[in-house]
Amino acid sequence: MKLFLRITICGLLSLLILSFFDFMFPTDFFDVMFTIIGILFSIAISQILSFSFSDISNDVFVGYFRKNLTRILISFFLLFIISIFVFVLKDIKFKFRVKICSFSINNLFAIFDIYCLIYFSNNFFHLFKLKNDIDDLIKKEK
Repeated sequence: MKLFLRITICGLLSLLILSFFDFMFPTDFFDVMFTIIGILFSIAISQILSFSFSDISNDVFVGYFRKNLTRILISFFLLFIISIFVFVLKDIKFKFRVKICSFSINNLFAIFDIYCLIYFSNNFFHLFKLKNDIDDLIKKEK
């Protein structure tokens, strides 16, 4: 739910700001963004799948982090699936003009891609930190 709320707020704010400028993102932007998002997605998924809790005996700790990793995994898949639809639909030329502002679906798609990039990058570093924390915990238990 938080993820949906963040995307909605980000989209509405960006549309509000971009609606006062007659600007359209080029098609190349979407190609590059989809490539970067795909790379970050595959790295993050492999990082999530490489987590091992076999050396940790604290069941509360393991349950908590498995639940969080599952939540992160689901959000990554959801955002990646939506970014696939954005990539496929990027060529739609829908523009709506009202007096001083104009709305473009292209801008909404571009802002979503930027949000995905930031989200994947941010969680990538949090996963890296979590991996280090788990390694430290395993060292303490041994």
